[in-house]
Amino acid sequence: MELREIFAALLKWWKLIVVCVVVAAIFSYVASVTTTPLYRTTTTLQVGSATTDPNINQGELFVGQQLALTYIELAKRRSVLQGAIDSLGLQMSWDQLTGRVNPSIVPQTQLIEISVVDNDPRRAKALADAISEQLILQSPAANAAANVEEIAFAEEQLADLKTKIDTSQEQVLALQLELDDAIGAREIQELEQEIAILNGKITGWQETYAELLTFLQGGDINTISIVDLADVPARPFSPNVTSNVATAALIGLTLAVGAAFLIEYLDDSIRTSDDVLEILDKPILSYVPEYEGTVGLVKDRVYTREFPHSPVAEAFRLLRANLEFEGANEAVRTIMVTSPGASEGKTEVAINLAAVVAHSSNPVTLIDADLRSPSLHHRLDISNEYGLSDLVLRPLQRQSAAAVWQGDQHLAVIPSGTTHPNPTEVFLSEEMDQLIADAQKEDHFTIFDGSPLFLADAQILSAKVDGVLLVVRPGFTKTNSAKGAMEQLNRAGANILGVVMTRVPRSFSLYDGYYYSGEYPSPSASANGKAQETQPLAERLAERIQGRFGNRT
Repeated sequence: MELREIFAALLKWWKLIVVCVVVAAIFSYVASVTTTPLYRTTTTLQVGSATTDPNINQGELFVGQQLALTYIELAKRRSVLQGAIDSLGLQMSWDQLTGRVNPSIVPQTQLIEISVVDNDPRRAKALADAISEQLILQSPAANAAANVEEIAFAEEQLADLKTKIDTSQEQVLALQLELDDAIGAREIQELEQEIAILNGKITGWQETYAELLTFLQGGDINTISIVDLADVPARPFSPNVTSNVATAALIGLTLAVGAAFLIEYLDDSIRTSDDVLEILDKPILSYVPEYEGTVGLVKDRVYTREFPHSPVAEAFRLLRANLEFEGANEAVRTIMVTSPGASEGKTEVAINLAAVVAHSSNPVTLIDADLRSPSLHHRLDISNEYGLSDLVLRPLQRQSAAAVWQGDQHLAVIPSGTTHPNPTEVFLSEEMDQLIADAQKEDHFTIFDGSPLFLADAQILSAKVDGVLLVVRPGFTKTNSAKGAMEQLNRAGANILGVVMTRVPRSFSLYDGYYYSGEYPSPSASANGKAQETQPLAERLAERIQGRFGNRT
C-alpha cells in the first residue's frame, strides 16, 4: 500500500478511529476511578555479612547469593506466610496472601526485597515486616542470637585470651633478649625450648580468639538480617489513571487503524480513478460529487436544476462536453446509461445529463428502458400508464404517448409503460429496432436509462444504441462486477463511450468548492426575452410516433 493510499484510508475512516480512541479512553477512565486503590511497600533483608566483614571473599559472596534465592522461595511457603498472619492476628488464610507477596533478589547482591500489596497501606507495611521477621526466625541466626549465655561466656573468654596472649608475648620478648646474651650451649637450648612453648600457646590462643570474635560479630554466611523496614505508602501505585487512559487510547487507536486497513484490504470495490483505468481500460468522462442533502432523491426535482452552479452541475456539463467530443468523429445520437449493478446512480446520471442537455436548448428525449425496475416516473412524478413497452408492443394512444417535464420545451420523458411479463421480448422486437433507428436519424440526443448489466435487457440494448455510458460508484461497485460488465458489453459489440464515477466523496472530487457565478438564461426564452411559441412537446412526440407506428393494429 502506497503512502497516498495509507493517508486516504486514514482520512476515510477517521471518524471510526476517533470513536474507538474516545470510547477506549472513557471506559479505561471509568474502570480506573472505580477500582479499589492498592498500596505497595517493601522490607529489605541481607543474607550473610557482606557489609560488616572486612575480609569477605568471592566464594562467600557466591554462596550468599545462592542462599538469598533459597530464602526467596521460603518466603512464598506456608510456614512463613501463616506465621506472619498469626503474629499480626489477621483473619485470612496463607494462600490469600500468596498473590500479594513478591519476594525478589536485588541483582548481583545478597539483598532480598519483600514487597507486599494491600488495599490498606498500614497493613501492607505490617505484613512486609512480619514476613521478614519470620524468615529471620527460620534462619540459623535466630538460634545464635537467642543464646545469651553463650554470648556472655564468649565475651569473657575473649578478654581472658587477650590477657594471656599479651602476657605471653611480653615473656617471649624477654626470653629473646636473654637468648641474645646467652653463652653456654645448655642455656641457649633451654631458652629456645621455652620460647617455642610460649609461641605455640600464643598461636592456639589467637585461633580461639578469632573463632570467638567471629561468633560474636555474626560473621557466618548463613545469616539473615533486616536492612530497611517497610514504610507506610503515602499514595496507591494502582490504578494509575493517566497511564491506563493513555494505554487504552493507544490500544484503541491501534485496533481502529488496523481495522481500517483490514477493511480497505478486504474491500474489492473500485475506489479510485486508477482502479477504473486499470480494470476497465476506458476513459473517465466525469466525476460526479456527492449530493448535498437529499434534494437529488426527492420527487419532481433534479439536482442540476436546483443547483445549476454547483460542482455536481458542472460535472454533468463536463460529461455533456465530453460526449460531444466523443461523438465528433461519428454520429452519437442514442446513448444508454447503465451500470454493473443496482444502486450505483445510473438513473441520477440519466436524468441530470438529460436536464443539462435540455438546459442548453438542445432537444433531448429521456426513456426509461429499465422495464424490470422502472424509476423515472417515480423520480419525475409523472404517469406510467403508457410508455416504452406500449409504444413497442401496443397500439398508439395519442393522449398518453409521452410525459413532459413541466416548464421545459426541450425535454421529453418516456416512462417504462405497462409492465411486460418478458421485457427481453420488447428489446428483441423489430419495432424496438425501428424506434432506435428513427431516433438515430434525429438531430438530438435520446438517452436510455437502461437496466443493470447483469440483466439480458441491457446487453441487448447496448448493441443497438450508438454508445454506452457505464456508471460506477467508488467504494460500492465491486471489481468483479465491473469486469463482468465490461466483458458483457464487449461480447455484445457495444460502443463504450466511457465511464462516469458517481457519488464521489468530496475529498476525492476534482471539483470540490468549484462554483460558477452568474445566471444561465431560461431555456424557454428567446434572445429578445420573449417566450417562444412552440407546439407542446407531448403533441409533437405523439405525432412523430403516430407516423412511425400508425399502421399498427
